[in-house]
Amino acid sequence: MLKIIITGAAGRMGRRLVANIAADPELELAGATERPDCSLIGADAGEVAGVGNLGVKIVSSLEEAFANGADAIIDFCKLKTHGMMGMSAAAKNMFGIIPGTFKPEYHFRYPDHKDFAKMLVDLFADLMEFLPIQGE
Repeated sequence: MLKIIITGAAGRMGRRLVANIAADPELELAGATERPDCSLIGADAGEVAGVGNLGVKIVSSLEEAFANGADAIIDFCKLKTHGMMGMSAAAKNMFGIIPGTFKPEYHFRYPDHKDFAKMLVDLFADLMEFLPIQGE
């Protein structure tokens, strides 16, 4: 059984993903996150998705969501723009792993957009077991 964490679980796509996981006998919802100011923190992710109680509370951090372990995280982000890249897509979400004061340094070190993009892919390949994929 594949254990999955959904980020943005209370949003339109997050709720759909939770419902799809609940309907698949080979999948298990291992965790669900939302931004800290979401009014649904503490609610059951299945109830929010309209599929009944799944015993998984929506929490505000990945650390909490990983409490029971997981095999995968689905981070369905929205399309975003970026001054240097034009479109940063899913990479913008993952750039959050860089501490705030270092982000401008990376932009300065890689002023060419192609070099910056290669740095992002290299960084994520070193730090993550997956790369983010931009949804439609």
